[in-house]
Amino acid sequence: MLLSQSGCFRTRPFEIPETEPLLVLNALIEAETTNTLYLSQTWRGERPDSIVPQGGEMWVRRNEGPWQSLSENESGEFNWTTDLPEPGDVLEVRALAPGFEEIRARTSVPLAVNLEADQWSDRTFLNNDGVLMSVLPLGLADPEADVENYFMLLSFVERLAEGERSALGL
Repeated sequence: MLLSQSGCFRTRPFEIPETEPLLVLNALIEAETTNTLYLSQTWRGERPDSIVPQGGEMWVRRNEGPWQSLSENESGEFNWTTDLPEPGDVLEVRALAPGFEEIRARTSVPLAVNLEADQWSDRTFLNNDGVLMSVLPLGLADPEADVENYFMLLSFVERLAEGERSALGL
């Protein structure tokens, strides 16, 4: 069998304009649990030793209620441990750090999604590692069908002395 490979590329020079670093807020907020929020900064060129600005401040609030100040730990993370968000809440976050303008974010906590179908099917197969796999069809009842939502399906396997057990989280 004769294989041939060809390709073409062109290099085009470009200039990235100089910009001042911006403050960045990053968080994955979950209902009814402690949440960790992060501050960092953008950079240009080689990554600096630390992108975590020192001396940052952060506040959160639920449903237009009072602002709650979050404490920064030694790693530059902010932990939300009291008055935790609930499904359906509207959340706002404010953050600032020396040398940066204040930033704000607003989001809502989705309502719980119920599974409508959760029984194992009789469809099984061997995967590439020779492990017997089953198919679990899922049906979701989205209480906010008129809102743009995103879902995440989590799967993990526990290795136990007597064998393996799989579990799903949605």
